[in-house]
Amino acid sequence: MRVVIVHERFEPRTTPRQIVLGLGLDCGADDCVSFDAMPIRLAQGGFDLVLVQVGRDLRQAQQAILQGLSLTTAPIFAVGPTKDPQLILKMVRTGIRRYLDERCLREELQHALEQMVPTLGAMSEPRGRLAVVASGVPGIGVSTVAANAACALAEGQPGQVALAELGAGVPSLALTLDLAPRHVLGEVLQQWERLDSTMLRQAMCDHPAGVVVLAHPAETLTAPSLGAPAMRALGLLLRSMFDHVVVDLGHTLDASALEAMKLADRVLVVTRFDVPALRLTRRYVQQLMVRGLPPERLQLVANRHGQAREVEWKQAEHALPLPIAAAIPDDADAVNRAMNSGVPLIKAARSARITRSFAALAERLGRPVAA
Repeated sequence: MRVVIVHERFEPRTTPRQIVLGLGLDCGADDCVSFDAMPIRLAQGGFDLVLVQVGRDLRQAQQAILQGLSLTTAPIFAVGPTKDPQLILKMVRTGIRRYLDERCLREELQHALEQMVPTLGAMSEPRGRLAVVASGVPGIGVSTVAANAACALAEGQPGQVALAELGAGVPSLALTLDLAPRHVLGEVLQQWERLDSTMLRQAMCDHPAGVVVLAHPAETLTAPSLGAPAMRALGLLLRSMFDHVVVDLGHTLDASALEAMKLADRVLVVTRFDVPALRLTRRYVQQLMVRGLPPERLQLVANRHGQAREVEWKQAEHALPLPIAAAIPDDADAVNRAMNSGVPLIKAARSARITRSFAALAERLGRPVAA
């Protein structure tokens, strides 16, 4: 979805564009124009929404809105202060679709777009699909599943799959894939309100397997916790940049993790077939559904399946709220070989059964989500 921002000639408009880009929307430098240049830009077309900044000259803003309404059928939102109800009323009477508070533009714009989805249709849909990998059980292999599923997915479309480490646990992707990120991810994420696609891409690493990775530096022991708004902004921005995004969320269940799951097309919940893991997974999935996650979006993945004396498949499914969607066979030899070499299984053990299971999981992630 492309946005044109219209503003007074003498007012800096960096922040609104950063907010628009942070929501995963498209807004080039040439899409930020003054009132005088607005007719030329609108005549060129190729946009879906117009944001008009209400600045010092109220009359000029009103005239720009009226002129814009005569030049385009795209929705026009006004952005400005909300201290004066008469000002808002005057703006609304010009024919704008919405008046947004400039102090909380990100939240107001996001809410307005969500309400307008039936009107905007496909224009408001993000470009790529997003899958979240998480678990209620620590140390169960979430990062291994996320990394190998993403690399398998990237084999058919190199450079179009992102793998992002956004959980609050101990980060491990850089070690798993032998990466040396150029930027400290924690510092990058602290500036999430300023992030655009160019800045975020510079913070990511290209792996030889074809996946683009957003990870913390190796041997980082503590990852900063993201707030829900930051998680949503990052998720939308990543979806606007890649065809597929796989997010490693670890095993936390806070507002930030829940925000990522609500944004995702699929949520892969990793478990094992032992009693403690099954009980924690059952509770974890129940909590997700209580908090609004639709069951059809949740898919259980049994990791290290086939270990001696594990709970039988039927008994495991009976103990869980949802059926098992996929199983990753236990293969310590292949996994350790890949880990010690810093490469994904698709490179370390291409013909192994565990590698084929990740290829099947990647194929599942690549399919459209059933309505």
